[in-house]
Amino acid sequence: MSKKEFFHSTPNDIDVFIDQYDKLKKYEAEANFERMKYSAWLTGLYVRTAVASVLSKKAKYPKKPFGEEEQVQHIEVTEDMSEEEKQKAREEFTKNMMDLFIHSNSNLADESE
Repeated sequence: MSKKEFFHSTPNDIDVFIDQYDKLKKYEAEANFERMKYSAWLTGLYVRTAVASVLSKKAKYPKKPFGEEEQVQHIEVTEDMSEEEKQKAREEFTKNMMDLFIHSNSNLADESE
């Protein structure tokens, strides 16, 4: 909101602007938290794989980062989506991550046999 808009607005207009700004910041914080959770999970996956490759001669550390062999679909949640669409997108993202996790675990299980 520019200075001119501010001085020519009613208190109600300013309240709407503040509410929208708060929603945007909340959405950005949630998105950042989801990225941090995924990063922490992925780091744990790499550490587990590294420990397994040290403890087992058959287990090997991946030559490429996880996800390069198989494409993980990028799913974006936007503000203009309904709550139902957002929830469906989150569930699809979780399913993709679990598929990646299961795939990486099956590689380790195959190598440890």
